[in-house]
Amino acid sequence: MKRAFPVPRLLVPARLAVDVNDGRIRYFDFERKGGMLRPKSFGQVEIPRMRMGADKPQPEAREALAKFAAEQGNPAVRVIIHEAEAYVFRTSVKTTNPREVRFAIESSLEENVPIPLSEAIFEYSAVRIDEKRGETIVAVSVVSEKTLSSAVDLFRSAGLRPVSFETESRALSRALFKEGDNRAHAVLAIDAHHTTVFIVQDGAVSFSSSIEVGAHDIDSAVAKTFSLDIPAAREVIRTKAFSHERDDMKVFDAMIPALSTLRDELNKVLNYWNILGKKEPEIEEVSDVVIAGSYSLISGLAQYISITTKLPVVQGSVWTRVGISPDSVPDLPYKDSLDYGAVIGSLL
Repeated sequence: MKRAFPVPRLLVPARLAVDVNDGRIRYFDFERKGGMLRPKSFGQVEIPRMRMGADKPQPEAREALAKFAAEQGNPAVRVIIHEAEAYVFRTSVKTTNPREVRFAIESSLEENVPIPLSEAIFEYSAVRIDEKRGETIVAVSVVSEKTLSSAVDLFRSAGLRPVSFETESRALSRALFKEGDNRAHAVLAIDAHHTTVFIVQDGAVSFSSSIEVGAHDIDSAVAKTFSLDIPAAREVIRTKAFSHERDDMKVFDAMIPALSTLRDELNKVLNYWNILGKKEPEIEEVSDVVIAGSYSLISGLAQYISITTKLPVVQGSVWTRVGISPDSVPDLPYKDSLDYGAVIGSLL
């Protein structure tokens, strides 16, 4: 298995990106029309919940993935890895020679992640070269060989051909930010059963964290407050939580137990980054918080995060790097599109 992931993009024939985390297969495919990328196919298929590397997939999940593969023509795919299976860090290595950077990272890898070098597979981005200090600053993503091996086995057994693997944060960041945006951003990405928090600087993910709290926990908080079952709670959220009516703030208040957990995780990451900035001169202050995922549109969430972090909050768009208007994709409503950020970014 290759030391780096994903494999070089120019050599990859994959036309489809897939994410099988959080109890669904989420997929996306582009086509090129008139020199522009346009969505070709996309969707979600419900499957038993699993996490590659952490869980042994249930037979029903394997069957669903095999059915999906057959319907798609058993394609080559780019695969999203659950952020909890990865370690992301930013460091400097004592060389400015590109050919020596990988070896220099390997030499210090075990100082930064709890995975033995012999079991680690990593990818990195060289984000800055300091000729005066003789250093290269790199952003590194690491996963265990066990995680990737189990993922490869899962997809191949289902009839899919995985050609690249990428963490949620790396893929999502490409969708959310324009090329050349070197500012430091914090990202809060809410998915069905987990939320990823990460820092992007110099166009590269420099630190990330994942917690098992997501949209389902927000649903559960509303269900508990109003004595509803989950489907009824989701309907209340759908009809009330995305409006800006004052009366509907009661629904937002019901979400606070879950949202406060996300806030606390975000603040932990921001505090870590601030401490790191006092030690490393190239670390910049976070300029804003970008919120992502369909539940990031909940009315009052942006203000809540802004007040608690004392930072401006920006609604992230998954079409930023693609350069198309959300209105030009009529089959994929804007709110729903926000959940496709990682698979879209994986294809860019």
